[in-house]
Amino acid sequence: MCKKVSVLVVLVAVAACFASTSLAAVSIPVDLKRDSEDAEFICVGETIPPHANDVRARQAAGSSEVTCRFRIDRVLKGDIEPGQTIELKYLYGQQHYSGYDLVMLKRSGDSFVYSRIECSVPVSEEAYSVYKKSGDVMANLRWEMINSLQSSSEWVVHSALAQAGILTKSDIEVYTKPKINDPDLRTQASALGVCIAAGMDGYVIPALEVVEKLCGSDNNEGSGVPTSLLNQLTKLQIKPAMMAPVAAKLDSKSAEVRRIASFMLRQSKVDAAVPYLKSALNDSDSEVRYNAVFGIAMIKGDPKHAPSMDKFTEDEQAYIGYWKSQL
Repeated sequence: MCKKVSVLVVLVAVAACFASTSLAAVSIPVDLKRDSEDAEFICVGETIPPHANDVRARQAAGSSEVTCRFRIDRVLKGDIEPGQTIELKYLYGQQHYSGYDLVMLKRSGDSFVYSRIECSVPVSEEAYSVYKKSGDVMANLRWEMINSLQSSSEWVVHSALAQAGILTKSDIEVYTKPKINDPDLRTQASALGVCIAAGMDGYVIPALEVVEKLCGSDNNEGSGVPTSLLNQLTKLQIKPAMMAPVAAKLDSKSAEVRRIASFMLRQSKVDAAVPYLKSALNDSDSEVRYNAVFGIAMIKGDPKHAPSMDKFTEDEQAYIGYWKSQL
């Protein structure tokens, strides 16, 4: 525990030196399935950050480069031995490490740099089963994410759920579905997004209910809802049996839930959605009303009355009035 705390203190100090660059880039997404192809080496281990004074000295010299050390515990790709500590350079001074990470690297002289993005993936330091490196990089990555899904750290679990694209449907059944009952609502939401992406339509309504809890009646922006879940809900083609339960969410106190429900109905492009979208024309939220107008116009085959959001905002009542008169 003392080691972890000391690492965190140093990380904070280092990040403070490069706040202008680091904080702006924290949200850079890592996609293991995509990014692993460019990596010469994929390793798991502990990042040992530089002393804050070293960072300040480099900054004073006009250099953004930061050099850390990285202790390799597991190798997922590449011909490099675990147990050694390597020099890892951050060329742009953007520190995206948690302390214990998965990194994707390539050689640069006598040291290493990131192969694609200066961003690592937090993983579990504890191994819940015996790791044996195979020649199948995807299988090695799957082991690492499955291992992290068993972590007691919500941060590590969220990170693993974000990489669910490398998991099989069987992995999701065994290791992700249990997270739907996690005490943490964001973990529940992320797990539900993974299940929906895997074709488990039965979790759509529970997902909307979790969104409702995350938003609360006073939060109209949905800032606490994982983007991964929102993406899955809004690209879903809802089936007829889901129509009424989704439409029932148009009565939610949360504007964010009503926006998602109206968008899902808009995307359905079937006549059965029209009565529900008609009722949404009277919603107090302009985005819900826009989804209703656009959805009805598309279903009725009338693109002339399916405006852009800007056009709708300019003359909202004209579009709403038109569809009320037609239905």
